[in-house]
Amino acid sequence: MINREKGVSLIIVFFVMVVIVAVILSVSTLLYSEIKIIRNVSGSVVSFYAADSGIEKVLYYDRKEKSSETAGRGICNICNACPLSDCENCTLSGTDCDPETCMSCQVGFSSQMAANKYYNLDIAISQQCKISGGFINSYGFYKNISRAIQLDLATKVAVGVPPEITCPDNDPSLCDEYYCHANGINTALRANVSDPDGSVEGVWASITGLGDENYNQCNPNASPCIYREIELNDLGNGTYQAQWNFGDENETYTVSIVAYDTDGNCSQIKANNISCQ
Repeated sequence: MINREKGVSLIIVFFVMVVIVAVILSVSTLLYSEIKIIRNVSGSVVSFYAADSGIEKVLYYDRKEKSSETAGRGICNICNACPLSDCENCTLSGTDCDPETCMSCQVGFSSQMAANKYYNLDIAISQQCKISGGFINSYGFYKNISRAIQLDLATKVAVGVPPEITCPDNDPSLCDEYYCHANGINTALRANVSDPDGSVEGVWASITGLGDENYNQCNPNASPCIYREIELNDLGNGTYQAQWNFGDENETYTVSIVAYDTDGNCSQIKANNISCQ
């Protein structure tokens, strides 16, 4: 008689081994994926805190490097203040990166923290109505993982309708009338301001350019003066005016008229440049 069950046990053992190997491979694949996820989470945390370090550095220099309490932002001086080894490839671009005013500037730099760990900074500064805004983008990198943080620098939100500023007779050339004399510029700064949503609280002229004031118009009080603010007097019927007689010959001055109301709204227009050749 032929034993037809001969070798069955070998086949059963083979299939059992196949099942065991399949289970082991499945578990190994699952564990490998989990380990990879855990490794990525760890790298994500490191890169996130690298980006956070970049934010903290910018805020530190922003506070530390303001040349006065009235200066725009210290960010515009960060390339000079931050050591080259700590702020690599630091660049400034824009129409106004002067630390005293810092009204329109883009700043970028990078910093190496350790092996495979660094961050890049992309900063944009803007200013409207003496309210400085913009954003900080910080990108942290660790090995092949990157995380980003964006910080909004806006500081004020107003409600209602802001005051409306127009030049006398709607002629921009009349916003700053001036004539030259032997010692420089004699200037009458004028603007018309109306506010349909509330009362006007103040109107100011912000002047940028070198000058030699002999009383406290300088902001900060320095010699020569770079940036100053002059309050315009209410002449009635929405007309505001102030006199400024401290310009230097062959110097150009940028003038902005700023108006506030009691609701916290603000408007700003840029007047013609004053120059005396």
